[in-house]
Amino acid sequence: MRVDSEKAFRQLVSEGILATMRNYPYRVGKVIRILHKGEYVGEAIIEDVVPVTKQNLKYLVGVSGFDSVEEWVEEAKKLNKGKLPKYIVYINLIRKR
Repeated sequence: MRVDSEKAFRQLVSEGILATMRNYPYRVGKVIRILHKGEYVGEAIIEDVVPVTKQNLKYLVGVSGFDSVEEWVEEAKKLNKGKLPKYIVYINLIRKR
């Protein structure tokens, strides 16, 4: 999984957890490789996958790396050709490089 946003990457590295919006429905329990700027940075486990809703955005913004739901949505759209992704994927960093 690529984590291209600097704010999201800082959240993952500093806190070890991240809620990130994605279009792919990742499977809970799957271990994934984390890449930042094309570099391998570690592995994470998929803890949960939920649909993007106003309620889920409000609940998970605190572990997204962003200061507000609006900022998070804006960044997600920027990284996804202007469209809001379908899922929020909650990951837990289990191994850093």
